[in-house]
Amino acid sequence: MVVTSLPGPDPFLELFTASRRFSLGIPRQVQVAADGRSALFLRTRGATDPLTSLWRLDAGDPQPREVADPVALSARPGRLTQDEAVHARRTRSTATGITAYSAVEDLSTVVFAVAGQLYVHLDGQGTRRLDVGTPVSAVTLDPSGRRIGYVRDRAVWVTDLDGDARQLAAPDGDDVTWGLPELVSSEEIGRTRGFWWTDGGRRLLACRVDESQVDRWYLVDPGDPQGRPRSFRYPPAGGVNADVTLHVLDLDGGQVEVGWDRAEFPYLVQVTHLGERPVALVQTRDQRVLHLLGIDLDTGKTELLHADRAGHWLDIVAGLPAQLPDGRLVGIVEDADTRRLSVDGEPVTPPGLHVRAVVAADAEGVLFTASTDPREVHVWRAVPGGEPVRLTAEPGVHTASRSAGGLTVTSDTLVSGRPRVVVRTKAGEELELPVVAAGPDPLPRQEFRTLTGRGLHAAVLLPAQVPAGARLPVLLDPYGGPGAQRVLAVRKAYALGQWFADHGFAVVTLDGRGTPGRGLAWEHEIDGEVAERVVADQVEGLLELAATDPRLDLDRVAVRGWSFGGYLALQLALRHPDLIRAAVAGAPVTEWELYDTHYTERYLGTPQQQPDAYARSRVPDPPDRHLGRRPELLIVHGLQDDNVHPAHSLRMSARLLEHGWQHQTLYLPDAHHGVTDPAALRTLLRTELDFLRRALDVAGAGDD
Repeated sequence: MVVTSLPGPDPFLELFTASRRFSLGIPRQVQVAADGRSALFLRTRGATDPLTSLWRLDAGDPQPREVADPVALSARPGRLTQDEAVHARRTRSTATGITAYSAVEDLSTVVFAVAGQLYVHLDGQGTRRLDVGTPVSAVTLDPSGRRIGYVRDRAVWVTDLDGDARQLAAPDGDDVTWGLPELVSSEEIGRTRGFWWTDGGRRLLACRVDESQVDRWYLVDPGDPQGRPRSFRYPPAGGVNADVTLHVLDLDGGQVEVGWDRAEFPYLVQVTHLGERPVALVQTRDQRVLHLLGIDLDTGKTELLHADRAGHWLDIVAGLPAQLPDGRLVGIVEDADTRRLSVDGEPVTPPGLHVRAVVAADAEGVLFTASTDPREVHVWRAVPGGEPVRLTAEPGVHTASRSAGGLTVTSDTLVSGRPRVVVRTKAGEELELPVVAAGPDPLPRQEFRTLTGRGLHAAVLLPAQVPAGARLPVLLDPYGGPGAQRVLAVRKAYALGQWFADHGFAVVTLDGRGTPGRGLAWEHEIDGEVAERVVADQVEGLLELAATDPRLDLDRVAVRGWSFGGYLALQLALRHPDLIRAAVAGAPVTEWELYDTHYTERYLGTPQQQPDAYARSRVPDPPDRHLGRRPELLIVHGLQDDNVHPAHSLRMSARLLEHGWQHQTLYLPDAHHGVTDPAALRTLLRTELDFLRRALDVAGAGDD
């Protein structure tokens, strides 16, 4: 149990938590009309309003108009269906209300759900609810705008715009769902959909997911002694995955199963169209082979169109597969330590330009995002036979989406604490969508450093005033894991780190081996173990930084992290108790045998085949009590976490007790893998701060 003194109201924390880490009020899911004269988007009304509305901005208008207000449509506008809540957790979304929509290219017809009810908006006629039963989710218009597909009661349904609904596929077991992605697809693979319109809207391709053989896990509410445990299916490393099949659904009820070698290729990565042809991208369990399959809608037979294979895992690149209008296939080749864009297998981008995602392929070439400096991500265009052109200039992280009428670029930079969202229409005009998000004020004061012979990228944050000769306690604040970065040219990304710094710390964030954007060899350094090299980079980077900056006090070093960062915090504390005096480990993975198949097996293989890799990567047992200093530990975990199960922290706590290691725990009864409730997050951050200041003997600890 943690006992902490809570300070009075903190303006930064109030805004940071109420704005969901400055994520509210930013336009998203932008769709530009085919004529380029208007755009639809989702956005909350203000910086601390969690309810999302549907908006439209027309060229020439100074402000957008609200097309659909969830408060006016529903008595419970903030309610999410169970399927929507799972989707929100998997996609790290924090807003409610209208969480998604589907529209035809001219934006004249739009459909969406609010609190599990289906709505259609017709241009010039307004919005009306369709009485098709509840709760509905995954609402999607067919290309003609005449029919709506959706999921209700684990079944796939179709309705016309008058609400004449019919069921196309129904579950045939308690653990069977239709039209929704399973856990590893939405959490790890990046496929968040479970059905797709095809054949011009005359048929659907839909997933059937059978989880009957997947391990059943449980979560409980300790505050309700009479409550029943919540069960869910979870595939741990080396365990059984969901059985995912793909089916062609005719609107009259006919079904054809799509056939491929699912024993060899169990992962359905993506379903899309290349031109008019439906295709599926499938992956082997060891993630070393990807096959692109063409689908015959009449027979369900598939044809191999392209194969990628490697001696290590193959990353799934968002936006692929894709095709140019002349039929040439857009893909990725791994060459010269770089993930390069290719057309029909030939590289069209140079070595050193690391592709992050493909945005679109059209008559103007291939739009994609890529990095030369891993701290920055820019939007590029490549044309076969020519040099790629960078479309964004300001240092930062730029993302993009393409719709019928233009390109939307969202830019987070070092200049501002809020992003810009700009639509570039195919007519050459620019529409700037109004951002009503909050941002840190004043802006964080990060310093970028490059450390050690490996060129580790780090960001350092210091208090606003550092007296001459002062020695500052150090707070390591990493994520450190594969597939994610913390050191980015985005000012608002350092807002929370600056808050800790302004309470008396030198905050250091460092991206080590395994993080993206640095090259294939860099990413694959963690193949076979995810502990030793990751830990070494944090330690070596810190020691070099302190050697060049006498303000950093290596006698007072702490670390905080969440998820993989929580795992890394424990690894640092238990492997280097001589250096680390305190650690806050939030939702840590402590035993990789308890984490999901797709993520874990990508780096470690299966426990059955690679037991040594799991042993090397496990959080070690605490050292014996007579071997010197023991860091103070605070372990935090949400008791409803269905991503990293609370068992990780409970088992770790038991191991610490067995070795006589005193530590503190904080279990959050209602939290999932992330803490989104503003009051709970404020309390958690204040508790962390108080714990760290006391552990490192920071002046005034607990007396803010």
